[in-house]
Amino acid sequence: MILTFDVAVSNTELFRELGEAVRNHLIGFGYDSRVVLAPQEIQRCPDALLFICNSELLELFEPTLHQCQRRPVTFWWYLEPLPPDNLPPEAANIARRLAGCSWPQIITDPFPFTGCLFGKRQRGAKPKRNNLTTLCQKILSCQLKRNLRKMGYDCTSLSHLDLYKTTCRLEQIPAVCKQAAVDFAFSSTISRCGALRKAGVDAHFVPVGFDPLYGENRNIRRDIDVVFLGHIRSRNDRRDAIVRLVQKELGLRGYRMEVLTQDYYGSKRNDVINRSKILLHVVRMPWELPGMRLLIGAGGGALNVTTGFSGNAAPYVEGRHFIDSSPSNLVNTLLYYLQNETQRRAIADQTYEYVKSEISLGKSILRILEHYHAHSTV
Repeated sequence: MILTFDVAVSNTELFRELGEAVRNHLIGFGYDSRVVLAPQEIQRCPDALLFICNSELLELFEPTLHQCQRRPVTFWWYLEPLPPDNLPPEAANIARRLAGCSWPQIITDPFPFTGCLFGKRQRGAKPKRNNLTTLCQKILSCQLKRNLRKMGYDCTSLSHLDLYKTTCRLEQIPAVCKQAAVDFAFSSTISRCGALRKAGVDAHFVPVGFDPLYGENRNIRRDIDVVFLGHIRSRNDRRDAIVRLVQKELGLRGYRMEVLTQDYYGSKRNDVINRSKILLHVVRMPWELPGMRLLIGAGGGALNVTTGFSGNAAPYVEGRHFIDSSPSNLVNTLLYYLQNETQRRAIADQTYEYVKSEISLGKSILRILEHYHAHSTV
């Protein structure tokens, strides 16, 4: 009898790509598998269901799961940023207060921001957006960033909005896991697993592995010296300031840097990476290594260079699989590897072989399946 193992993913191009690749591996391992993007697409009760999505989508699926005659074994592979797992008590308390700013304010309260500042949550009020809520979020995020700097994190590219969103996610996840009766939780970084465990979710470390969907090195001429792929919210974004400064400085020295802020996926993305010598990552959160982006760079044979990262890079090793630089020394770092082609290509080739052999997506899926088989035999 063939077991059914469906994959539910967020409806974005990046997650759909990953969902299709996971489905193909599951079929290769002998399962009947489908990709679903919304609860209404579940036309059967599968034996197992793997979620690769955020907590909001998992909540949407929860009523459908409870309607299944035979509830599937439920897995959640969590891939979104969370606060660092090593926050000291003072910083952790500020993070909880910041997450509390997501609750609506009571209109009759003459000081609607004081509840969040002092940790009191107004859970029963009707939604009402106001400037004081935003002010409260910024005050608390500034306090939290000061604590993060004391811990040694470079917060140059860390926005108030990103910090607010990560604290909200961590506060919501335990309740979502309980409501959806998640049997097994996984995350793609050591730091996220630690944060989830501290929040009461028994998460296992499973990195996103390499798959040909991330590209293949075609050994074509690389006419782009440095490429940046990513979203920039506004011209006032500090990430934008770093990227534009680097582009200007490299241009003055005769090097070509492409800044591509539109969506690039599939063969279009692979073409750009194969033409590039270096893929630049301006890290938004200094404890979060952009693992999926590293795979994209490695797949296309480009050298991955990050700036602002200071967390746990496992399963990668800085200096062997990617290069990290402070924002102040970024231009010099890029120039060094552009001028030392042999060293640059050696690191890029070594990373490509490493992700293909040691961190393949197939191996990651097998680690998830180990938990499924252990559960099935109980």
